[in-house]
Amino acid sequence: MKRSSLRHIFSLVFLTLCVAISAQEWAVVKTAVTSLRTEPRHASEMCTQAGMGTPMKLLQKDGSWWKVELPDEYIGYVPANTIETMSQQKYDQWRKSHKVMVTDTETALLDKEGNVVSDLLLGNVLQIQNPTNNDGVIYDNNSDTYLDIWTPDLRKGVVYVDNNLNVLSGFSRLDAPALTDRQFDADKIIDTAMALMGRVYLWGGTSPRMNDCSGLVKVCYLSCGIILRRDASQQALTGKTVSSIKEAKKGDLLFFGTSTGKVNHVGIYIGDGRFIHSSGQVKINSLNPDDKDYLKYNLLKIKRIDGMIGTDGIWSIYDHPWYNLAH
Repeated sequence: MKRSSLRHIFSLVFLTLCVAISAQEWAVVKTAVTSLRTEPRHASEMCTQAGMGTPMKLLQKDGSWWKVELPDEYIGYVPANTIETMSQQKYDQWRKSHKVMVTDTETALLDKEGNVVSDLLLGNVLQIQNPTNNDGVIYDNNSDTYLDIWTPDLRKGVVYVDNNLNVLSGFSRLDAPALTDRQFDADKIIDTAMALMGRVYLWGGTSPRMNDCSGLVKVCYLSCGIILRRDASQQALTGKTVSSIKEAKKGDLLFFGTSTGKVNHVGIYIGDGRFIHSSGQVKINSLNPDDKDYLKYNLLKIKRIDGMIGTDGIWSIYDHPWYNLAH
């Protein structure tokens, strides 16, 4: 074969590959959690994490990595083998599909025989089949009803439902949330944080397994279906300002920092001058110098998220257009 013919073939193959890559505009995380880094290499700094079912906008392919944008507008590099890439058409179909969100801190996706299909974490999103009619309902040997659900890479498991097709404990309907799912619930946020007591601090961590200070806040608020910005300095620019600690309510965010006003830490107010945060590990400290667990941090500001969903930097996962085509 002539060299010119070989060059022509290689050019066609390369062009086809480029077209195929450029056709992939979106992706969804297919593992329980994946880590994003500041550069396209494993040795670079981990800047954040994203859970299964998190949609991502593909920005640029770089070897075995993708530069992506997350629903909270954060940008980083993610390993290509942890995401399911999609064309715009396929992604729109995913957005139209019925879904569930994991509400337990940690659990597992099981098949109908009880075998583990995948580990799952709070905030993971999976698709469900035919949830609006009885065609999708299946009965197990105990006459309990369940629906088939899939991971983004089509690994199949089951979720149990009641007679009205409402999913049972451990999940909530992302496409048809109950009224309580949409309500701001400070106790639920704090309970989630309490369940993570003792978890080791991890820079860039944004999952129930390990997290940094703002990652803990993101995880706990996601239990109420609320997506916050990634970093403490970004979170401090959102919400409603609370004038003093005397006016603070449970679930408010306390921002700490330097004498020059630079925010470098955040915690969740739990009442009585105390807050839960991730510093070395998830723990509780007090703002009162007379308490044994007093921590001398410089409190800069207090922000309230309750009543501010839909304002800049605060999203409801149930209404975010990246998750639901209807919005």
